[in-house]
Amino acid sequence: PRFNKKSVQIVQSLLAEDSDGPDYLFLTHVDDTADHLKWREEFPSLKRIFHRGDLGKANWLGDTTLEDVEILLKGAADEGDEETFQAWNLEGDSFELKLDTEISWPDEAKGDFLVLHTP
Repeated sequence: PRFNKKSVQIVQSLLAEDSDGPDYLFLTHVDDTADHLKWREEFPSLKRIFHRGDLGKANWLGDTTLEDVEILLKGAADEGDEETFQAWNLEGDSFELKLDTEISWPDEAKGDFLVLHTP
């Protein structure tokens, strides 16, 4: 996500008055990791989430700082059957998730993931 003054203002406008910033920054694949360090500097309590499948050879950007995100997801997203997905909680612990609805997204790289919020 691009970091600039306008983006910061928009994010701040969405926060509660007593908030010190957003809790998480989901870096869904290596293509969208620009400025992740600037976001972390602006919001020190921010936890960046990234999948290790986009590290190493898949990290064509060569940004080794991605190895130091606060929550590094591990495990293959394609494990399981058609009704079971590899899922993670916000601590980065993996578990299997059975869904009664179909979810589809472009599979560009091993580290791609999507966010499914269930209250």
